[in-house]
Amino acid sequence: MIRLKSGWLIFMLTVVMLICARDVNAVPLDISGIVFQDANANGRLDADEHSLPEVVISDGVQVVRGDRWGRYRLSTESSRVLFVCPPGDYRANGEFFEYLLGHRNGDIVDFPLVKHDCSDTFCFLFFTDSHVTAEEKFNAVAGMKAAVAHMSRQEVDLVISGGDLIMDALRACEPEARAQYQLYQELVSPLKVPLFNAVGNHELYGVYLEGVGEDPCIVEEDDPLYGMGMYREYLGPDHYSFNWGPYHFVVLNTLGLTRVRNSRGDTIRTYYGTVGPEQIEWLQRDLQMVPAEAPIVLVGHIPFVSLTLTFEGYHDWQVIDYDLEDPKAKSFVHTVNNTPRVINKVLAGRRIILALAGHHHNYEVSRWADNEHDLTFVTGGSICGQWWAGDRRIAGSSWPEGYVLVRLKDGRLDDLRYVSYGWRGYKERQILDP
Repeated sequence: MIRLKSGWLIFMLTVVMLICARDVNAVPLDISGIVFQDANANGRLDADEHSLPEVVISDGVQVVRGDRWGRYRLSTESSRVLFVCPPGDYRANGEFFEYLLGHRNGDIVDFPLVKHDCSDTFCFLFFTDSHVTAEEKFNAVAGMKAAVAHMSRQEVDLVISGGDLIMDALRACEPEARAQYQLYQELVSPLKVPLFNAVGNHELYGVYLEGVGEDPCIVEEDDPLYGMGMYREYLGPDHYSFNWGPYHFVVLNTLGLTRVRNSRGDTIRTYYGTVGPEQIEWLQRDLQMVPAEAPIVLVGHIPFVSLTLTFEGYHDWQVIDYDLEDPKAKSFVHTVNNTPRVINKVLAGRRIILALAGHHHNYEVSRWADNEHDLTFVTGGSICGQWWAGDRRIAGSSWPEGYVLVRLKDGRLDDLRYVSYGWRGYKERQILDP
């Protein structure tokens, strides 16, 4: 049973206000706008500034290219997130996306871009599994501040996160889940370079809040915030792409939502690793806009491949019957179940050089090299280690709290380093500082 930490009256007033502020169902929208070079970085198209032709715009389903005057038009719906995929020598001035909930039909959404220096050689950081929370036991606020300060001292062009950014929205009431998202945004705000986020399973709002009697925290599946909805409101699209120099980055949502039967025979909601069919269709459309020779970097929370399960050992709870209508439909929960389709079919003939993931809290590097590929899979450790208790430990191995420094050069992966930021978890402090 979920217990409320605040009074009933305050909670119910908050719920009423939030419900009144948003539509219950997605509504069709016709959105248009212009993409332009924001030379003075003021966010407006001024008389002496010019539009940028043929820039790619998407809502995560459709992918369109603007015309020669920088104009685009898209028929979409209010549950989606509109985003721009800038050319490699441009980046967004501010956010690269616009959450469409609350927009009206016919609204105009412009995208200001600024020129930036880029080349085929640059460095970026990949961090994952920060699990931020204000709960004092974990001391996660101080830990995340230390991690961000450490990352800010690195000479890099951008930062990418790999999901599980907050402690848990799966079981949290709406005010608590929102507070975690707001805390994460506050803690990463000191980063001075662009940050691109990926969604993790702990960002999925309300999935486990079902079948708990009269508790007001029950979240129905038609709630626009359910699942990915709250993530989209705070952090933008759950799958998207962007270019940096000659490299094309594809940030995927490697999470599927389904119903399974628990040990008591009840049907419950849960997640598992997959790239869903609608997202695959989007990816195919996205790739049509990308030169065939472009090196591609994939990002997602649940890994495409993993050695972790071999070291931990395979257990029944790692496999689910993800389709109740098909008893043969089984899937690993903690790796992507359709990796061959994504890598060998959808991305066939493409130069995938790197696939970054999180979820397992350990640092792992494996290389898949054959006649078609030279691809490195990386599981990026974790900012929080063993959920802020100390170093992550698996079957006799251990990893400190940290992140990954990546260097790309000449269209290839040039260097990888796992970097510890020197944090001690709360259990380590209890031992070392009695």
